[in-house]
Amino acid sequence: MKKIVGILAAAAVLATSVFAADVSAKVKLDGKLLNVDTTKEKDGVSAVSIGHNTDESWNPVLNMAVSGDNYGASVGFYIGKWDYGEDPSKWQGWNHGYGVGLKEWKIWFKPIDVLKFDVGRIDQATNQESIDYDTRLFNYDEWGYRVGFSTNGFTLNVAFHQDHDEFWFSQAANGDAITKGLNVFASYGADFGTILAFVDFNDTFRDIKAAAGYNNQFGDIRLFADAGIALDGTKDQKSVFGAGFDVGFKYAKDALYFEAYARWFENNFEVLGKEGDPMYLYFKAKFSYKLDPCTLFVYFKDENLMAKKFASTIKAGATGSVGACNWECYAQIDTGKGANGDKINFAIPVSFSVAF
Repeated sequence: MKKIVGILAAAAVLATSVFAADVSAKVKLDGKLLNVDTTKEKDGVSAVSIGHNTDESWNPVLNMAVSGDNYGASVGFYIGKWDYGEDPSKWQGWNHGYGVGLKEWKIWFKPIDVLKFDVGRIDQATNQESIDYDTRLFNYDEWGYRVGFSTNGFTLNVAFHQDHDEFWFSQAANGDAITKGLNVFASYGADFGTILAFVDFNDTFRDIKAAAGYNNQFGDIRLFADAGIALDGTKDQKSVFGAGFDVGFKYAKDALYFEAYARWFENNFEVLGKEGDPMYLYFKAKFSYKLDPCTLFVYFKDENLMAKKFASTIKAGATGSVGACNWECYAQIDTGKGANGDKINFAIPVSFSVAF
């Protein structure tokens, strides 16, 4: 009996040395203490709500992962609404129509140290801001296969990406061959910073995006910039040429933090300066200062500073924590509301989260 126990104990020690399993969870609640919608003549004021934000499939409430020296896998669970069909009012399900969904399925393995394969949910992007972590010049975030080569600061990734359970290559009977996304990403980092190149082909190589970028850390300052072009040949067999660039600036030292991001893009140079020109200038910035026991912040975002109406989001508030419980409360003004863009929405959102 002692021999069997010893063998099991040795097997357990060996297993823990070969791979590491990790389970993490998060309870997050979002609500509003006050909401004032000036676009409504009646019922424009409401107060005190709490619930779970069902739009955060990228932010799982439960994540399970396992990893070893040359492989790993993870899957994330999130809370989302059931598919009601065409008539949501007919649904009489549990918990007011909320259910558990799974999205972030990932597996990776390394046959050799410099070669890595990713299978499942994959993504790649040019330089990205860290205010909301949701804005960049170009990116893809889909399902597929990616192979990456990395050594001495150089990285080369080649990926086939498409929607869930779709074929990357397909051909209907007596039809044309169709391909989905093909991405090539390369970067090189050294003392001078990191340079990158991003090329993405979609829709049978008719939708093409290409960019080059640079980023570096100068003490307490981080800077990055990207420039790219876009060629869309999917509209009426006519190619549409566009181009753009983005820049990011971040300063963080001790209690002080400031970050700003701007992106300019012209999707169609044929209509440059004409009525209906899709050109836009996106801008966001955030300033925060840590105090005891919270951090005060101010936030501004405008998705198009060149638009005729001033449609922006302005926030001012505080974040903090009590033990493992994080909280956030702020005043928010959204301008550019209503048919004429001359109305506003005022709210006081709150959020609470505990990760474990």
